[in-house]
Amino acid sequence: MTGKNSTMTVVAVMAILLTACSKQPPKCGDDETLDIIRKIILEQIDQFYALPSNHWMGGGDWFKGSKSLTDKEIKDNLKFETPQATGYDKDIKKYSCEVKLVAGGQWELPISYESLLDDKGQHLVNIDGAASSKLDYITSALIKGVKNSREAAMTPEQRQKAAEQEKVAAQAKEAKERTEALAQSVDWVVKEYKQILAAAGGDSGVAVEHLAEDIGLRCGTYGNPYDCVSLELAGQRIDQRVSETKHVPPSIFFAENQFKELVAKAFSKEQNTVNASQDHLSDWLLTATPEINKLVDAKLSQ
Repeated sequence: MTGKNSTMTVVAVMAILLTACSKQPPKCGDDETLDIIRKIILEQIDQFYALPSNHWMGGGDWFKGSKSLTDKEIKDNLKFETPQATGYDKDIKKYSCEVKLVAGGQWELPISYESLLDDKGQHLVNIDGAASSKLDYITSALIKGVKNSREAAMTPEQRQKAAEQEKVAAQAKEAKERTEALAQSVDWVVKEYKQILAAAGGDSGVAVEHLAEDIGLRCGTYGNPYDCVSLELAGQRIDQRVSETKHVPPSIFFAENQFKELVAKAFSKEQNTVNASQDHLSDWLLTATPEINKLVDAKLSQ
């Protein structure tokens, strides 16, 4: 097929056995041909959305792939417009076709495909690689279209309840991600401290000094200022534990003025979000500090 993506997806997803008297493959616009294309796209969407890295597209907890959609929702949000034949090869009984996919009522994609019979009279459909290369757009539009149709069918009370549930779910997800991020930061800091401590022959004072240096270097590679501050808070807790154990004042390497300078430097990298982030920084510190302290204490005791 010329002028299109030359890569064809040979479909074994669905083969329809035609009656013995059939001599022609179903046409480009026949329902069974378009149904096969829809099933192919849905299988690709399911494989695509199964990857956690692709859950950013707004499906929330309700979208679990095609199994979470009704047949009507699928057909309403994966529509085909103006299917047409661009050629027919009578020798191998194959239609060459084009159709416009409309996903979620808002995003369009031209698709080239073939409708043909195999040697056993089974109906096969081959589609080009256009859909598979745009799965992020198709999936996002599908999710948005279904979500909009469901919300439109709700009463005001149901809509408000759904919005509240979505907000709670988003907050829970954010809290989980924050906890995981804090745990990762603490894990690195404690491992780093223990390695430095071993190399320093057990001299915790030297270890704390070098830990502060390593945290500063690592912060320079972080795009999220909160990650950098998490490292610093974990270092502060280790310094506090060392000072309590040795009955000496905390080191100068994690002093308050040093902490303020590090925070200012970390947030200065994200000028577009500095103000919004700093507005929430105090509240975040009140919540994160005891969590980090608890995690550091647990790791140090292992």
